[in-house]
Amino acid sequence: MVENHDKLKTNNFYIIKSCCDLIVPKEELDPESIFIDYPVIIDYSVKSHNLSKSFSILIDIRINRENIKPGYSIYIEAMADFTIEAGEDLKDQDKEFFINYVALGRCIEYARGFVASLTANYPLGKYYFDPVNMTSLYNEFLERRKKIKHGNEKK
Repeated sequence: MVENHDKLKTNNFYIIKSCCDLIVPKEELDPESIFIDYPVIIDYSVKSHNLSKSFSILIDIRINRENIKPGYSIYIEAMADFTIEAGEDLKDQDKEFFINYVALGRCIEYARGFVASLTANYPLGKYYFDPVNMTSLYNEFLERRKKIKHGNEKK
């Protein structure tokens, strides 16, 4: 597995859509206790560019958007462009690692920073969503891709 993460260049990161709603609690709550149970749902897709080592990730993050609890309800859609600057001998397994762990992890960190900035001036203060289990997220991505592939084969 390739460990040299500096071979991945982030070309751009864009916020395409964002929405932050403040859901005022009916009774006074400690702000620290409000954020604990927020469900964070992350979906993403990857688009490679012409068999090159460049690719884009489109990420969709929904925080407290279903069964909404008091506090923040946040939606972000973002896109990032990357280039892998490794030699020609890059294995498919290494490219998958760069895309689904390193690049996606960067997208999530950029989004985490955006959410903190977005919420900084709200009455409840900055919100940082919890770290993401990248292995679980990647496995969910593979399952969705498998379902889409099997759905297309039945047609």
